[in-house]
Parts: sequence; C-alpha cells; structure tokens
Amino acid sequence: MLNSRQPLFAPGATVTILTVTGSTYTGQIISEIGERGHDADPGFAAEFIVIQLTSTQSPFTSGEIVAFNLLTVIAIGPVS
Repeated sequence: MLNSRQPLFAPGATVTILTVTGSTYTGQIISEIGERGHDADPGFAAEFIVIQLTSTQSPFTSGEIVAFNLLTVIAIGPVS
C-alpha cells in the first residue's frame, strides 16, 4: 500500500517502476521523499521515490537520477 508509513524498499534495492503512462523504469533506489519539510517525520508517507536508472528508457539514460511522484506509479517491484 503506497500510503504506508514504512519505506517501500531499502535504499540500494533494484526495482522496476511501472507508471500510469505504461512506461517502465529500472534502477536502484536512492531515497523516498515525503511532503516538503516532513522527510524526517515518520508520520508522513513518501510522496516521491528517487532512483538511479540502471537501464536507458527514453527520455532518460542509464545512470541518471529520476524522482517519481507516487501518484503516477502503478506498481513497484523488486528485480531478482
């Protein structure tokens, strides 16, 4: 559930993200960001997930750091 107060995945985990546009992005999690000013408050759920891409997906290239608004994410899953 995306509204959880627990982190979705640990930093460094490799995940694939599916967005509402049907695009998929694979990368390593850097962090989750909550509401502005409340990142350190465990009572606030994450609003963005930040990953460093491990594969190229237009318009981004491998190695770029991208933040995804969780409202635009359909699914996030681990890469084994």
